[in-house]
Amino acid sequence: MNDKTIIYGMPSCDTTAKGIKFLEDNGIEFEFHNYKKKGITREIIETFFSILDKKEVVTPQGLIFKKLDKDVQEKIMSDNDFAIEKLLENPFMIKRPIVVKGAIAISGFKEENWNLLL
Repeated sequence: MNDKTIIYGMPSCDTTAKGIKFLEDNGIEFEFHNYKKKGITREIIETFFSILDKKEVVTPQGLIFKKLDKDVQEKIMSDNDFAIEKLLENPFMIKRPIVVKGAIAISGFKEENWNLLL
C-alpha cells in the first residue's frame, strides 16, 4: 500500500461531498474514485475488508440492502467472498465515502475521524 489518499464514493452523495471538501480545505492531495465512472474492483473491496470491519464497508441501512432477502443479507454479513460478489454487482451497497491513505481507512464522514489523515 502506498500513502496516496484516495476517496471512494459518488459525486451525488452529500457525505462524499463533505469528505472532498474536508480534504480540499486541509490541503490534502487526493484522488477521487467515482464508483459511477470507474466502477469498483475485487481488489478495492478486499482492501476495504483488510482495513475496515465489514459493518464499516457494507451499508445495511441503504434501500438496496434492505430490499434483499434476509438470508442474502445475512450471507453478505457473514461470507466475505459472497459479500464481494454482491458489492461488485451493486456498489451502491458500499458505505460512502470511504477514504484510504496507506494502512488507514475511514468510512462515512465524521470530521474527528478524518483528522487522522492530517
